[in-house]
Amino acid sequence: AALYDEIRDAGIFALDTEFVSERTYQPELALAQIATPGRVAILDPLVLADLEPLWELTADPGVEVVMHAGEQESRFCWLEAGALPARVFDVQIAAGLLGYRYPLAYHSLVGAVLRRHAERGQTRSDWMHRPLSDRQLAYAAADVEHLLPLHEALYPLLEERGRLAWLDEELARRDDQLHGELTEDRWRRVAGAQRLSRRELAAVRELSHWREDLARDRDVPRRRILRDDLLVAAALASPVDLEDLRRVRGMERLPHRDRPGLLDALQVARELPPDELPAKRRGDSGGPSQARMLALTLEALLESICIEREVAPTLVGGAGDLRRLINWHLAGRDPKRPPRLLTGWRAQVCGDLLEDALAGRVRIRVGDPASTHPLVVEPA
Repeated sequence: AALYDEIRDAGIFALDTEFVSERTYQPELALAQIATPGRVAILDPLVLADLEPLWELTADPGVEVVMHAGEQESRFCWLEAGALPARVFDVQIAAGLLGYRYPLAYHSLVGAVLRRHAERGQTRSDWMHRPLSDRQLAYAAADVEHLLPLHEALYPLLEERGRLAWLDEELARRDDQLHGELTEDRWRRVAGAQRLSRRELAAVRELSHWREDLARDRDVPRRRILRDDLLVAAALASPVDLEDLRRVRGMERLPHRDRPGLLDALQVARELPPDELPAKRRGDSGGPSQARMLALTLEALLESICIEREVAPTLVGGAGDLRRLINWHLAGRDPKRPPRLLTGWRAQVCGDLLEDALAGRVRIRVGDPASTHPLVVEPA
């Protein structure tokens, strides 16, 4: 209780977690590491009966939570408290908005910003084994002890450059994405499903629901029931009986007891009327043949602009973002569905300029070839 009171009084704390995701349906929390302005504490959920006060603190808008690449920590907050953290400062994103490489590993970020040495994490440790070794505890403490100093170093730089709003916007976007992943059906994110027909997508959806139910009931990872690639293979082949199923490569791994359920799910998909089939989402691939050439040109321009303006290019956008921008432009520039590069802080950094380049309103030339940002953009 004293620790939680200390956090509430300070209005800020750093949070990191160690977890194991290989064995169960949901990741298992193995440790929660906390740093306050006065100390570092390691909480063991296998010993402590209740960490609810910790999760309640993360949901308190009066308390700022400092993290590094905190998606998993946010997921634990959702699973335990039913809400994502109210106020987050993610040092990895903050650094990217100031021109540091993105995504930068924790130990690299500590070295680049604070000029301190931080040990690499013990990625192969069994964090569920007890007792934990002194070395494991030291690593766990090191993973959180530099987060508040990173906040102290990065926050004023963001404030000075007027980029705190950019960080808030990016964290809100990440929260929206996480909320969707945690509350919506997972079948839309099955690898390889984007290229399927609507009927095949329906099969992916039904198979995904079947897999989800089995994984939850047995408390095992989804891939332990059926990997994504085999799920897509089953949707494409659409076997109608056990003999057909045996002809689908890889299905010999599926236990016999689970095969009837898979066939039932496929039958449901086959019987759906056309108006109940899932709609295909607009992808970031395809498009006219010239799209690839345009993407290569815009990729060089994006990188040059970002380096000049001291923002990590990989945080601003990648090849998929550029393809979506190009396809949106070539398809008529629907104002109701602008691509990500033309929204928020990304539009300020380079999105509007990229659109000007596509529209022929600017011309691009090489200025100083020895410069880190050699491209010059001028009015056409």
